[in-house]
Amino acid sequence: MLLQVYVFHVENHPDFPDYVQCVTYHSFPSPYWERVYITLGMVMTYIFPLFVIVVTYSIILLTIKKKSKNAAHGERQIQGVSQGFNAAAGRCWGHQAQSENSIFYQS
Repeated sequence: MLLQVYVFHVENHPDFPDYVQCVTYHSFPSPYWERVYITLGMVMTYIFPLFVIVVTYSIILLTIKKKSKNAAHGERQIQGVSQGFNAAAGRCWGHQAQSENSIFYQS
């Protein structure tokens, strides 16, 4: 945040003059403006990104729901894809399981 360039500054410690650190003390004209700065930082860091994520995922879910309603045979397509995947997986892993089992039962 570019505003932090103006808010943070280096000050000496009151009891240890050789110790300096970057602080926000005396940066704001009143406690009200300091509270506004903190609130704005929290909103931009946490609340705004959360809002964007919730809206984006809601739009995605609504689009999926709308497209699934518009598909004439959508459920049958999904079942066909999953059956095809199960058949291919059975051929791949079933063959591997049989060959592994045959090693153990050769004695």
